[in-house]
Amino acid sequence: MVLFELLSRWIDDAPQPTPSAQCFQSPAELVVLKQLDEKLKATLREPFRTDYPSILAAARDRLSDEFVVGENLQD
Repeated sequence: MVLFELLSRWIDDAPQPTPSAQCFQSPAELVVLKQLDEKLKATLREPFRTDYPSILAAARDRLSDEFVVGENLQD
């Protein structure tokens, strides 16, 4: 769900900030992300639930406990 939200922001919500072209080595990477977004849309049921915001918040909290944000993703 966290990945779904991220991809949805990048792909569906045009005014949202997106990674610059420098983040990608090939346009094929963007194609893969769009395909993954479509597969998640077809698979996930949680985004249609009324309690989705709390489900998403719980997933984000659970994953945030596993990762400490540094200056970049390698940190």
